[in-house]
Amino acid sequence: MKLFQIAEFTGHARSSVEKVIEKWKNKGTVEDLPRPGRPDTYTSEEKNKVINKQLENRFKTTQAIYEENKVEGSDLSYGITRRIINYNFITKNAPSCNFKGK
Repeated sequence: MKLFQIAEFTGHARSSVEKVIEKWKNKGTVEDLPRPGRPDTYTSEEKNKVINKQLENRFKTTQAIYEENKVEGSDLSYGITRRIINYNFITKNAPSCNFKGK
């Protein structure tokens, strides 16, 4: 089958079909491969715990969440707690600001 025929049959763009075929030829799979970089040092349960504490009271400080986790036996550092909160609340939920001062 030709690329355009596969694209037409699957309903995807020809370029997408071409990329998948190239990935199969080069890697032997079309699954996502591991990304470079250091893996997280915390579990998804620890992450969810921090996120839920922030959702319970959005005015709670990072320091307060860190101290609560510490009392409960968590070994997450303050920096990791802050990183979880910043990544999940500031980067994903913050409204974009296009204010142009005059």
